[in-house]
Amino acid sequence: MLEYMLCRPQDSGFFDQALEYIVLDEAHLYTGTLAAEIALLLRRLRDRCGVAPELITHIATSATLGGSFEDMGKFASTIFSAPQASVEVIGGKKAPVQFQGEEAQDFPAPLQPRSLVIPISMSLRLVRMAG
Repeated sequence: MLEYMLCRPQDSGFFDQALEYIVLDEAHLYTGTLAAEIALLLRRLRDRCGVAPELITHIATSATLGGSFEDMGKFASTIFSAPQASVEVIGGKKAPVQFQGEEAQDFPAPLQPRSLVIPISMSLRLVRMAG
């Protein structure tokens, strides 16, 4: 949809120098040629808005993106066309569900203490560089 909007003159009002954030959800889906297409699309978006990449906070999230933090940093650097030194990888940890007070009475106790876990997404964030 973004590619289509970039081509339409009637959508030009959406693209100006107010661009501050680019967020990619489900980043684990962007591999191979799709990742290359997304990287180029993001470059076109920044060019259209007239905003330098270092002035934009780029965020990619995924609950299932694997690999080391170094691998994830390389991925973010590539897909956002940014220097790897500007990438900050933030890792999430699984935490048990905890209810307090009256909330706890509405739910039955789990069979095993570890049976209820909420995965927290793994996030990749490019930090805006000062300057």
